[in-house]
Amino acid sequence: MQRLFLFSIFLIAITVHAGQPIDGSISGVWYDADHPGHGFVINVSEQNNQKTFLSSWYTYDPQRNQLWLIGTTPIDGKQSRITVPMNTTRGAMFGVDFETRDVKTDRWGDITFDFTDCNHGVVKYKPVQTGFVDGTLSITRLTNTASLTCIDNNTTIQVDDSSCDLTGTIVSIADGDTVTVLDSNRRQHKIRLAGIDAPELGQPFGNASKRFLSSNVAGQTVCIQGNKIDRYQRLVGKIMLNQIDINLEVVKAGLAWHYKKYQSEQSAGDRSAYSQAENSARSALLGLWSEPKPIAPWDWRKGVRPSTKPTPPPKPTNSFSCGSKKFCTQMNSCSEAQFHYLQCGLSRLDGDKDGVPCESLCR
Repeated sequence: MQRLFLFSIFLIAITVHAGQPIDGSISGVWYDADHPGHGFVINVSEQNNQKTFLSSWYTYDPQRNQLWLIGTTPIDGKQSRITVPMNTTRGAMFGVDFETRDVKTDRWGDITFDFTDCNHGVVKYKPVQTGFVDGTLSITRLTNTASLTCIDNNTTIQVDDSSCDLTGTIVSIADGDTVTVLDSNRRQHKIRLAGIDAPELGQPFGNASKRFLSSNVAGQTVCIQGNKIDRYQRLVGKIMLNQIDINLEVVKAGLAWHYKKYQSEQSAGDRSAYSQAENSARSALLGLWSEPKPIAPWDWRKGVRPSTKPTPPPKPTNSFSCGSKKFCTQMNSCSEAQFHYLQCGLSRLDGDKDGVPCESLCR
């Protein structure tokens, strides 16, 4: 009976602390609101299924000199508290005189991060270097990482739609057709948007497609319709948000192809809608269709690239004239592209709307 009692006490001890699980969404800048002017940059990365916690503390030493502490440690499971060994660095030179071999590290001490929710936590520090003393800080998030949405541990996602095969919150956007959803049991599911194929991130309009998807669904609770698992173990489905087919919206914006290779897996209504959306975007020269010969992502993945022709010397600006050229592939230089973009009002040259025309020439 005594053992059972002690075991019960042990269970209570380990279940009372229900903090925020440490994952990529914790990444960002954190500071002590009561003592602004110093703070932490936290980054959680993952490689080969191993998560790593990296922390930098920008602060001051007891002599009022700037001090930079840095430490890293692996993350074990779904922990909300983590202790990081911190070091100071010395010995290297500034700028072009920097040499990696010159860097020396000195053990400073340990910092324990304890995250209570997405935006708050406690830091306890225990230095070993002379002159420093132990202490505690209450920290608050100042910034987060784009496309990584943090969901508080006590948040409950309501599932109330029988047409959904999965309901959850979009917590990250990989590209224009792949997202990650967190369900009500805090399990993550990678979702491949059904019926579409967006440009790869390395090809024109890849980033624009990702930004469009992120601006519409990041942090939103969505309905996923579909139960197919592809060869990469992703759930292939249609994202529904407030009764809007998000997959279809990406095609309408000219930022994805209708993936006709898999159209037999769509309903007749979806096949027709997606095909019409692509045709309309193509006719209106929207997004990727502003290029004369856009390369489909399935060809891009096979290594197909735009043909490269010798570029003639750029012409003087005063030799350019409006009306003769309409597409980036017709431009011979960045100067010519800027002339047609600024002087001729050829806005299609800036397909991703970032103010830079024909990025293959002007980047």
